[in-house]
Amino acid sequence: MHANGATEWQRIAARRAMQNDSAGAIDAMENAVLVEPDSFHHWMWLGKMYRQTGDKPNAVRCARNGLRCLDEHPDPSISPEERTRLLIRSSLQAELRDRADLAFRHLTALRRTRLEAVRNASTFEEWRQADLVAAASFETLLELARLLGDRDEIELAASTYFQSLDHGLHLAWQEEIDPEQTHTLKKRREQIAGARSPLEL
Repeated sequence: MHANGATEWQRIAARRAMQNDSAGAIDAMENAVLVEPDSFHHWMWLGKMYRQTGDKPNAVRCARNGLRCLDEHPDPSISPEERTRLLIRSSLQAELRDRADLAFRHLTALRRTRLEAVRNASTFEEWRQADLVAAASFETLLELARLLGDRDEIELAASTYFQSLDHGLHLAWQEEIDPEQTHTLKKRREQIAGARSPLEL
């Protein structure tokens, strides 16, 4: 196998996995990471296979190699939120809780920056553009806060995002924006307001 050898090994692993040949699939993915040792996705896929077979030491090894790839070979096409999501999940799989907590703190700081841009919007169009980014931060933050069991951050995120949605509705009302354009916004606001606890979002 040549330059595309890792991809071919990945295809072989997928075929073997579909045939319920776990050992064969793992063997193929081990060859893939030998050919392409700096591929985060290859390491994560191999780690998932090891977790499914109950091989925790090898799963941890793969997660730590995945973290190395994220650190040493960052992918510019991955958003800051997605990179943080990958860092936290990989850190937990690698049994590096401190690293996961540090990445989460970075995400909360990013969330504050995103929401500040939303709250400072002076027109509905400005708000809408800022909210496209803030909403992704908010959803990622909630997902990872639940994963880490950080109830305080879940409640704070829900509260601040609720305020940003109110600001968007206020701007829409001032500018007499077509209600159809704010339908999704209202549904998101109702979801947050109607939940008995932010943990239920």
